[in-house]
Amino acid sequence: MPEDRFSRLYVQTKEFTQDSDRARYRIAALFREPIFNDHAEQLALYVSRTVGVPILSSASGRCLSQWNQFICGCRTPDFLDAITLVYRYLFWHISEDVAYWWRDVVRQIFADEHLAYQIDDAGGVHPAVDQEFQRNIVSTVAALQSYRYQSISQSIEICFIPSLR
Repeated sequence: MPEDRFSRLYVQTKEFTQDSDRARYRIAALFREPIFNDHAEQLALYVSRTVGVPILSSASGRCLSQWNQFICGCRTPDFLDAITLVYRYLFWHISEDVAYWWRDVVRQIFADEHLAYQIDDAGGVHPAVDQEFQRNIVSTVAALQSYRYQSISQSIEICFIPSLR
């Protein structure tokens, strides 16, 4: 696409990463959106209570900057949990459309920054299965279609195919 940024056109990595400072910064920046102005504190309390990691300090009333510190500095599992919890909070307390906006923007950030995760339609974060793995599973199952390998084929489908859908 001619109007796209240089990095999207010419700097592409094929390797997925488990975490990314750039992705965290971009997601933390989302908390500056107007939708969070009236909800940042309640959202922080919800995420803190659920994850078990403090986001707000009682000495500071600067909730948005503390969101930035939390997103950029927490452990990877807490970061990924926060993605889902923010989605749920937005869905339950603001609107479905806002929750979908959050999910779709974070999906795009994960894709842009080549994070090794996918976000399902309900905002859940899951490890991404790379395309090579998917191709190998499909070709393996196809090769095992004879009667002789039927039980092996069924075992592979039970273990792997549902996660690929």
